[in-house]
Amino acid sequence: MYDELEHVCRRVSAAQFWPAGWIAARQTIHYDSIGFSPEVAARLSSLEANLRPKDIQQKVRSIVLSDGLIYFGIDSTVDGTTDVQRSMQQVEAMASDLGRAVAADQNAFAALLPELVAGKSDQLWHFGRGLAEAAKERRAVWDQSVAQLGATPSDKQSVQLFRGFLNALSISEIELVRGLLDDSVESEVLGPWYPVLQASVGVDTIGADRLIRSLDVGKAGIGMYRILMTGGLTNQLSGADFNRLLTRIAAEPEGVDIAIEILSMRISFAPGRSTSSELVDIGCDLMRRLLLHVEHG
Repeated sequence: MYDELEHVCRRVSAAQFWPAGWIAARQTIHYDSIGFSPEVAARLSSLEANLRPKDIQQKVRSIVLSDGLIYFGIDSTVDGTTDVQRSMQQVEAMASDLGRAVAADQNAFAALLPELVAGKSDQLWHFGRGLAEAAKERRAVWDQSVAQLGATPSDKQSVQLFRGFLNALSISEIELVRGLLDDSVESEVLGPWYPVLQASVGVDTIGADRLIRSLDVGKAGIGMYRILMTGGLTNQLSGADFNRLLTRIAAEPEGVDIAIEILSMRISFAPGRSTSSELVDIGCDLMRRLLLHVEHG
């Protein structure tokens, strides 16, 4: 049914951009073209070219806001026997390039922003990094993004864009990052996401102080602090700062289990950052809290 399939695809693409159609064509080329005759392979290649995104907005919607391409890449240079790692690197590099391009196109940024603050794909991290690297008015871009996040229903919100943005800024503008994170702790919009935002740049002593303040403020649910389990995230902290942070997390309802999980990752990835006595002290404290919780549960 090649004729019918091509007819449908070309009619749809003539009326509007069809990301799913292009991604499906890429997928078919990647996984199946080796078994096609030269004529069929050429027809499929022509169809893929017809469906391919043409402008910045179309490229962002299909490459950045979808996970569909991550395993088979954007063009034929990664087809056939290419390993997945190369395909992923190609898509991530393109996502970063698109972030830089959107930073220079305010109209495209405004049009895409509602989707960018609701997207869940991993490529948004790389897009956010590119956006931060190329933006001339970084604080203005951040504020505009926060405003759009606030206008997005809470069950649709995502901060992948913000995380990549912060991560890129942490290399060259650490004072700006500190200011943005300080503001985020008590923000009505970003406060519920604050621990995830902090995790984007690592946790040093200032970050630990900020996390404790966020627990005091109480805008973020305790489950958000589970992000601190990520391997190596608390490696910068001294044993004293690490114990201080875990003690405060454990003081929250349902916080003991999370603190124990974070401790287990510390022991696995950076036991040398804490002395043996510090690890024993926090371990015993958490076990006492756990036993009390069980006894009164």
